[in-house]
Amino acid sequence: MTYLWIGVAQCLAMISGRVALGPPASVAAMLLGADKRAAAEFSFFLAIPTMVGAFAYDFYKTAAK
Repeated sequence: MTYLWIGVAQCLAMISGRVALGPPASVAAMLLGADKRAAAEFSFFLAIPTMVGAFAYDFYKTAAK
């Protein structure tokens, strides 16, 4: 359930235009009782798919030229 609420916080951050993945996930995790290390790890793992997707999209756009 904790992960769901962290995801909700992340979605709300994206709606407001703040697409940085780390701070909203970290703050939400700490507010829900996680320690700093766990919050940082979760934030990092949450960012990996987004960074891979951004790289793939940029690579696709660059290769298409």
